[in-house]
Amino acid sequence: MHLNDYFINNTHSWGIEEVRNRSEYLADRFCQVGLFKDLPKEYRTRELHKTLDDDLTNHNLQSVKLPNGQRKPVRNAKELASAVINYLLENAREAFESYTDDESQKYIYWSKAKAEARDRDGTLVVPFEKYGFYFVSNASYQTTGSNLKDLILGCDLNPRDFIVE
Repeated sequence: MHLNDYFINNTHSWGIEEVRNRSEYLADRFCQVGLFKDLPKEYRTRELHKTLDDDLTNHNLQSVKLPNGQRKPVRNAKELASAVINYLLENAREAFESYTDDESQKYIYWSKAKAEARDRDGTLVVPFEKYGFYFVSNASYQTTGSNLKDLILGCDLNPRDFIVE
């Protein structure tokens, strides 16, 4: 009942996009917990996925679907970072260069020596030697995902368009 009241009292202030987003979220959660067994089959078997806007801590990486529809196989944080950054370099190079130019991002290293000094257990170092930089992050999925999200936002793209499967 409280949920109904909430929706009835608040939907007038939401735009259509907000209503769609909330509906999609609720449909995903209902399917996830198995509520409403009488939902049409397409809703019950709907595959739940995460995006780079989500916490990837316990996610089993298999692939990442990029905004251009291309799917790249990824088995670990290093491959995920490589796929996402290569996409940014190919499709948003100017924004990427301008965002990383001032060296304020703690996860982009322009010095090979500094990147190698950080290379130890628990640290992820992904070389992009062709472009002269290294992506350096804590190797956890959560931190790597958060750093990639920050980089994507810095390129004026939406991290929800990067679907992790």
